[in-house]
Amino acid sequence: MMNMPLHRRSLSVSLALLITFLPICAAAQKQVYPRVLGSAEVARIAPANFYFEGQSGPVQMRNTAAAQLAANRHVMAGLVDTSGYSADTREKAQGFIITSLPLSIAGEQLAVGTYGLGFVEGKMNVYDLSGTLVLSVATASDQALRRPRPLAMTASADGLRLYSGRSYAVIVAK
Repeated sequence: MMNMPLHRRSLSVSLALLITFLPICAAAQKQVYPRVLGSAEVARIAPANFYFEGQSGPVQMRNTAAAQLAANRHVMAGLVDTSGYSADTREKAQGFIITSLPLSIAGEQLAVGTYGLGFVEGKMNVYDLSGTLVLSVATASDQALRRPRPLAMTASADGLRLYSGRSYAVIVAK
């Protein structure tokens, strides 16, 4: 009989703790988007080859990046080994961008789809698969970037930054 009040008290404290911390735990499990993916996750979703203007080239996985924009929605970009492409095609598109949500890239709208991607003379150019220019935006330069890579993606306060070396364009999911 003496243990009964102690048992009830323990049960009440446990219940109060559960009610207090359950919402905190649920919030901690909630995903925050955009979320830049690690290399193992990128390798699982990125294509092995990219088709552009009637030609196909292998994707450079070390220069491929992706971010999760929402549940089951991603944007990815990567460089392609363009040695199999014609010189004209190599000039236009060094890689690809694939999105499963509409995007705003430096304020310009890009629909869901697969596109060729090129960084040339301070601009990021996006082409449809036939090689027609879809959008062209000026890139910014990040001189504070310590180790520029041929292609990288980072999360920032203004959205995702898609880098080619120190040049970047800001990507926001719509």
